[in-house]
Order: sequence, then C-alpha cells, then structure tokens
Amino acid sequence: MKINNLELVTRYQRPAFSQDLALELYYMRNGVMADPYSIDSVLIFPDTTESSDEYPYITNGDGSLLVDSDPGTDCTGKVFSSLIPFCAARFQVSTSKIVSDGYFDPEDNYVKGVNTSGISQLGTGHFAVGLSAGGRYLSATPAGCDLDAAYTSTGLATSKVVAPGAYFDVWMVQDANSGAWQSIVQKFVVTTAGVITFPEKAVLTVKNTLKQKYIQVGEKINLAIETQISGDEANMSPDILNLFQQAMLTTANVSISYTDEYGTLLNDGTKGTTNGFVEVTNLLSDDTMLYLWDSAAAVPGVYKIQAKYGFMDETRKSPKFSFVVRP
Repeated sequence: MKINNLELVTRYQRPAFSQDLALELYYMRNGVMADPYSIDSVLIFPDTTESSDEYPYITNGDGSLLVDSDPGTDCTGKVFSSLIPFCAARFQVSTSKIVSDGYFDPEDNYVKGVNTSGISQLGTGHFAVGLSAGGRYLSATPAGCDLDAAYTSTGLATSKVVAPGAYFDVWMVQDANSGAWQSIVQKFVVTTAGVITFPEKAVLTVKNTLKQKYIQVGEKINLAIETQISGDEANMSPDILNLFQQAMLTTANVSISYTDEYGTLLNDGTKGTTNGFVEVTNLLSDDTMLYLWDSAAAVPGVYKIQAKYGFMDETRKSPKFSFVVRP
C-alpha cells in the first residue's frame, strides 16, 4: 500500500524491521465506518517478557497491560503516563507532509476530516501510520495524563523498532468531543529479513473465486475475489506452504465490464463499469481482494469482473467472473 506516494508493506506481509511498514486502523461506529472526534497519538511498544531499564514493564503478549483500566483515576483508558517515555516510536499528526529525507514527520493533533501523514487518513474510518526503519519521530515526555498537554517535548527521536519481535501499536482515541478516551491496542510482528528459502524454484497454483453472484441495482457492496494458493508438498514442507496462505499478493486491481444488448463491451466508466483496471479498495490478510462497487449507475444484466495482481515475481490475472445485476 502507499502513504503519500511511498510504498509500504502491511503488518500481515511478514515485514522485516528494515522495511517501511504501514500500521492500519479501521474504525466503525454502530456497524458503519466513521471518524472519531480525535486521535491524539499512536504509540509503539515492544512486547516484553521481562522488565528492563529500556522497557520497564512486562506485557507477555497482553498489550492491554499498557493501559490504565482503573475507573477511579483521571487517566482511565489512556496509556500509563509513566510508560509513555519508553515507547519505541510515537506518532501524531502532520499537515500532509514528509520531510526531505523521506521520513514521516508527525506533529500537531489529528483533526477530523484532515488528510495527514503522521497519522494518515486514507478514507472514512481508515487510518494508518508509516513506521520507517531508522525513522525520526516525536519524542515522548509526558506531563501527566492530560492529553492536551501530555507531551512537553517536540524534538525528534529515532525509532527504536530495530530488532525482530512482537510489538503493539496503541491508538489513543476519543470518539466524541468531551467523551472518554480509549486506547485501542493492536499487535504486529517484525522479522529478520522476511526471507523464505527453497531448494528449487517454487511452483505454486493460484485459484481465484468471486464470492457474489447476484446484486440488486442501487446496492453499494464489496465485491470479494478470494484467493487460494497451493503447491507441491514433495518440494515444499507443510510449514512453508502455510506461509503462502497469508498476504502473498503485493498489488491488486480489478476491471468491471458489461456487454450491452448490441454486443458492445463497455469498460469505459459508464453503466457502472470501470475505466480499465483500478486499484482494489482493500487487500485482506488472506489475499481476498475487495472492491467497493456502487451499482447506482448499473443496469440490469450480466457484468464481469477480473482481477490483476502481483504474486511473487509475477503479474497474474484471474478469470473473468460473471455476476448478475437485478432490477
């Protein structure tokens, strides 16, 4: 995926700590994608099994231990202020800019509806931060747990995500003005180099299927093209084969076409078609490709959708799957 035209891998693509990594958050309210009132910060903490001077806490797989859950304190729902200085990286919001050396340059507070790069808003309820190897981020010196004045330092600090292991990305979010703060804890794992080795070139079979068959005119729906990857177990161990069941596609695009009553193939952006191949809305961790299609301009009849995606060092296309649009 891209943030501000920079290519990043996602948390499900077995990222190496030397790669630029996108950490995403999807935010829903009552089943609908929505923007919170405020995102104050995103903090990165290593998952630890023992306390140390560098990281004086123990999470042992449970990132909620970083958050004050005592309902009797003013800091309820926020990361313990005593732990904030020990985060590995801290993001706030910048005004859609990147510093000249390519690092993400977060600053200021997130404001609803503003496209940003420290905490990037990629769509309604869809946010991401870009964690760059050796990147520079705002240092974190707390002043109590009042988040409006929680950080007295505006200097830059170098990311401490410099070793393989498990990490937590903690999003400090306020859903409504004057509402309670909550810390949304997510987990990611970085590896040494993301390397998989074989005694000979892997020959893998990729099968795609379209989940939907029928759609009503006027529906806005995620068309889902699922992916199944298989290989020859004689040349590949089961544990290696299992690695290919998640996040193997690197890019994904779809094309939607319609053949009218005169036999003319439409793929020009009219009648609900796309104008050639367009980027998918989402590429899930299991390599399912989602394209949010608004059928308001469609007409009853048979449509076709085809996917084109990057797989290892190849560019592949799926069959053209037919689906019926009903009145």
